[in-house]
Formats: sequence, structure tokens, C-alpha cells
Amino acid sequence: MHAQLGNYRVERKLAEGGMGSVYLALSPSGRRVVLKVPHAHDHDSQLALADEARAGMRLKHPAIVETLDFFADRGHSVLVVAYVNGPPLFELRKRAGPLPAAAVAEMGAALAGALDAIHSAVDEQGRPLLMLHRDVSPNNVLVDETGQVHLIDLGIVRSRERTQKATLQGMVKGTLRYLAPEILNGADHSASTDLWALGVTLWEAALGHYAIPGDEMNAVRAVMDSSLYTRLRDSPLDGALLEALGALVAPPEQRLRNARAATSVFSRLVQRVPG
Repeated sequence: MHAQLGNYRVERKLAEGGMGSVYLALSPSGRRVVLKVPHAHDHDSQLALADEARAGMRLKHPAIVETLDFFADRGHSVLVVAYVNGPPLFELRKRAGPLPAAAVAEMGAALAGALDAIHSAVDEQGRPLLMLHRDVSPNNVLVDETGQVHLIDLGIVRSRERTQKATLQGMVKGTLRYLAPEILNGADHSASTDLWALGVTLWEAALGHYAIPGDEMNAVRAVMDSSLYTRLRDSPLDGALLEALGALVAPPEQRLRNARAATSVFSRLVQRVPG
């Protein structure tokens, strides 16, 4: 890889995987950014990156990682997003243990607001894009040095504009612990299933560990037989936080109706929970 991509000076490689590479770079103004570069020969990854760029350019919210640029350079498509100086929530909870109820409430308000921005996005004519994130999880939430959360991985966001057709394997890989019971029963993703995933993500942040111990199939069984919901109600957490989480990790007919309602619930919780 060249030390320069477009107008960006590459500092170092952050990660490499089957879909391509991720680099830390400097913009012409000296801002640190992240470059996502799929393999030049991988047509599907090129399309997926274009989808991610399209979604990111439409979404402006402080809790959604900012998409800055998208261009081609010497046969490589390059997506430029803001650099977040901080770990994934998964790593933070491993290091710090259970997070305070006040911190979880603030994360909940910010991330529910991010989902509301995704779910309510419209095109240039004002028509709903029907976007969903579909992969809310502790590994897709970065926490910066100020404690602000940033939802990442817009590559899996789906809308009626999306050109990629994801397979079932692609949708659920690595995210089984955060799939709502409706999906495991054969239903498609929805705004409500994004809220379920948010609920489990926040619950685990409050616990400091997986909601269901053991492997992923153990977690799937707990979701299917409703014991996960029972386990939540018996958790030794702040009562007000427990009530808010229960409104997300609940059967579909009892779940909060949309992300805007969830934002309101957690914003009020921020005022109620000390810390």
C-alpha cells in the first residue's frame, strides 16, 4: 500500500481482514482519520464500502462515527471516517468491570438517539429510507477518552437504496448474542430488533460481562426460551436502570415502540440516576 492515498498520508495499518485493510492516516489539515480500503479484486467488498459511504454521508449524529470522504485511488476504493481515540465498549467493560448506572444511562440516551437518526433518515425527496443498523453490539460501539460513545460499522446498515444483498450468514456472523428472538424465529430485522440489541449491549455494560455465560449457542437458547428476560429482571442493578433495560429486552409486544421513545426513556433516566 502506498504511503499516500488521495490527499491522506498513511501512518500505519490498524487491521486487516478478509474484506480489506484499515489504516490510520492524516488529512491535509492534520486531522487523524481512518481509511477503510477493500481488496481491489473483491467486487462485493467494493460494493459494500460504497453502501457504507452512502449511509454514512446521510447520517449526522454525535453518537454515529462521522463519514468524511469517499474516493478511488489507483484501483482502490477508500472510505474516510473520523478517528475515535478509545476502545470498543466490549474492551472497556473487560477492563473496567461493571459500568456505573449513570454512565450506562448516558450511553443509552446517546445510542438510542443514533438509532433514531438511522431509522428516521430520508432521501432528497423526503421519502423514508427505512434504514436499520442490524449489528448493534459492544464491538460496534467505541468509547472515546471523554466517555462519548460512537456507533460504528455502517457497512451493515440496510435501506431500500442498498445495492448489496446480504446473506443470512453475513447478517448474523459474530452477533448471535444480540439477535432478538423474532430473528431467531425466522423474522427479518426491524427497528424493534435494533432496540433489542441495544438493550442487551447496555445490560452487559452494566453487568461488566456477558448477559448469558458460556458459548453463543447457550445465549441463543436463553433468548429462545425467554430465560434471558427472566435473568434481566433478577439482575442486581439499579431499579430505574433495570426498568429502562427491560423496556428494550422484552417480548416484541411489550418493547418500546421506537428509538425516539427509547431516547426519551434514557434521557429521563440520566436525570434520575445519581453519579
